[in-house]
Amino acid sequence: MPRPDRSNALDHIVVLMFENRSFDNLLGRLYEPGEVASFEGVIGKDLSNPIPAWATDQGPGGGVVPYGVAPNMNTPSPDPGEEQQHVNTQLYGTIDPPTNRGLLAAKMTAPYNAPSDWLLDPTMDGFVADYISAFTAEMGKEPSYAEYAQIMTGYTAEQLPVTSALARGFATFDHWFCEVPSQTFANRSFFHAATSSGFVVNVTPAESFPVHNTAETIFERLDQKSLSWRVYCDPPSHVSFTGLIHAPRLWKQFRTNFVTTDQFLQDCADGTLPTYSFIEPNMLYGHNDMHPAFDALFPDCCPSFRVSVATSLPVSACMT
Repeated sequence: MPRPDRSNALDHIVVLMFENRSFDNLLGRLYEPGEVASFEGVIGKDLSNPIPAWATDQGPGGGVVPYGVAPNMNTPSPDPGEEQQHVNTQLYGTIDPPTNRGLLAAKMTAPYNAPSDWLLDPTMDGFVADYISAFTAEMGKEPSYAEYAQIMTGYTAEQLPVTSALARGFATFDHWFCEVPSQTFANRSFFHAATSSGFVVNVTPAESFPVHNTAETIFERLDQKSLSWRVYCDPPSHVSFTGLIHAPRLWKQFRTNFVTTDQFLQDCADGTLPTYSFIEPNMLYGHNDMHPAFDALFPDCCPSFRVSVATSLPVSACMT
């Protein structure tokens, strides 16, 4: 076969970054069984997680929570545990020491729910246990079965028409895993720098990413090859998390290469789109990443505030 040459090269690469959702949660029901032979979805499988014996509400019987359909577009709420301590429980079913149960990640102690043998394959049976524990820490009470069963749900293609249409029209990876089984900053850093400088949670220590994440980024490699790039952040946020994560390397480009998504639309219309475009969600006021919309960030806000902010969000936020 002929070797590829510059005539096959891409002119533009555009990355739209979301987060905090698994493949099973968003696209597990994208195809019916047999519709696409290679698709590894959830339909037709007996998927469940056990209810821990220490849970007060053991549910309707059977001792497990089966995988089901998300009842609304704000599921699960509140947000599940994201830090590595929580993910350890989710993947391995361990809460070690037992006193970590019902605590926020920052208050947990060593070995931070890690399994005794890291070579063991993850059992993937701790999602319910961790959600009960995280819910208790966040809400100050243990959840009912209906409240914790929402962690074992996902969306149908009809519930996510835009995302599902894109997934059907382009390539979809159904066996993809994050680089760091933990929070946003470490995984975003791996995406552009192939490392997170050893940090695995967002702000421990508080100055970790804005100060000490000094790894070279793909943006600098693009500059070295005289290839253009821009990071577009959705307004009304005034903070680019990409810039924050890689501040030691990129602070000089804050004025020139970090703009809003309004500018992305203008660049497309003007034919001035850079070689590499990275579009990140707004994770602050009126955020539209893929966390449950407002409950976790604004637990005490009034319903009218939620409605007024929600109506100002783009379509991508309404889908989540």
